Amino acid sequence: MRNNAPSALITGASRGIGRAIALKLAEQGCKLLLNARTAADLQALRSLITSRYPDAQVTVVAADLQRHEELDALIEQFREVEPAPYLLINNVGIFQPGPLLQDPPGRLEQMMQLNVYAAYHLVRAFVPAMVERGSGHVFNICSVASREAFADRGAYVITKHALLGLSRALRAEVAHTGVRVSAILPGPTATSSWSEAEKPVDKQLMPPEDIASMLWAAYQLSDDSVAEEIVLRPKGWA
Repeated sequence: MRNNAPSALITGASRGIGRAIALKLAEQGCKLLLNARTAADLQALRSLITSRYPDAQVTVVAADLQRHEELDALIEQFREVEPAPYLLINNVGIFQPGPLLQDPPGRLEQMMQLNVYAAYHLVRAFVPAMVERGSGHVFNICSVASREAFADRGAYVITKHALLGLSRALRAEVAHTGVRVSAILPGPTATSSWSEAEKPVDKQLMPPEDIASMLWAAYQLSDDSVAEEIVLRPKGWA
C-alpha cells in the first residue's frame, strides 16, 4: 500500500534532475535522504528545503558513489535512518560524450560504476526490505539513450542501456511483491551535463521540474498499475 508522504532516497540530489525531484518531494511532505558528492551543495539544498518547509525531515550524506567504500558507507548511514525507504530514486550519473573507438582508457569503467553499479548495489541494499514490507517504488533515471544509439556518445549509450536492463530485470523479479519499478527516460534536459559548446541554440531543453512532476505522478498511480517506462522529450526534437 502506498504511503502518501513517503520516505525517499535520492542519489545525485544536489543539481539538475535530482535537485528538482528533491524539491518536488519536499513539497509533498516526504522524508528525504539525499546524496551528492559535494557536502556544501547538499547543505545548501537542505537549507533551501527547510526554509521553504520548516517541518521537513532531510538527511544528507556526501559520498562519491564511484568509490566502493563511500557507497558502502552511505548505505549504512541511510539504513540507520530509514531501513526501507518507500522511494528509491537512482538518479546519479555521469555523461561524457565521445565515440567509443576514441574513448580514453577507463572511461567506460568509470561510467559503469556511477551509472549502473551504484544503482545495482543500492537496489540490493534496500529493495529486500521493501519486499518484506510489501510496498515500495524504485525509479531509475535512464535516458532516451537507453533505447537509442548515438554515434558520439558510445560509452554513455552502453551504460544507459544497462540501467534500463537493470530496471526490467528487477521489475520481473519483484512483480508479485507489491514493489513497483519504473524507468524514466528523459530526452535533452536543461542540466549542467550540457557544456556551453554542446547546448543546442535552435531547440528547447526540458526543465528538470517536468521529470520530477512525472515521477510523482507515476508514484501516485493506484496499486493496480505501474508506469514501467516513461519517455519524455522536448517538443521539436525528433
